[in-house]
Amino acid sequence: FIYASTGSVYRPSTLLTESSSTLNFDETQLYPASKLAAEAILGAYSKSLRVALMRIFFMYGPGQHESMLIPRLIRLIRQGKPISLSGPDGFHFNPLYAEDAASLVWSIIDSDFSGLLNVAGPEELNLREVCKLIGDEIGSTPIFEKASGIPTDFRVDLTKLENLFGAMPTRFEVGIRKMIQLIT
Repeated sequence: FIYASTGSVYRPSTLLTESSSTLNFDETQLYPASKLAAEAILGAYSKSLRVALMRIFFMYGPGQHESMLIPRLIRLIRQGKPISLSGPDGFHFNPLYAEDAASLVWSIIDSDFSGLLNVAGPEELNLREVCKLIGDEIGSTPIFEKASGIPTDFRVDLTKLENLFGAMPTRFEVGIRKMIQLIT
């Protein structure tokens, strides 16, 4: 059984590993709470069947709902609306192209892997860099506004993923180009 969970179940930390602390149910929103609950239920079945839990971080790709981060950024940049950045460059994260996640599912099926696996893209970027790459691709310059607070980064230790299955191959510049070509 392969379950697609989310990296948003983790407590903020310097570097997120598979052993990092997760949120408590009473301090999280419905979506990550439901993912943690499902992970707990699946854990009970792990003695009788192979269970792979993929905690996916910032996946993007063609067909993604417009409320998700990358489609929302594309829309804001196209419309010339400002993007709020906490700190000088916004938060850091590893965007994951959807085709890479799909290929990983097949690799997991073909392996004997069971357990927990953080899944994220091959490069750590900040929000400013992501917006600039999107802007370059669509021919619009992103507009930024300063937001208060310190950004909550989502830096992911991908050692386990890379040792077991290799790095996800699609760099953001390539993935965003594919995504934008398919949605325009």
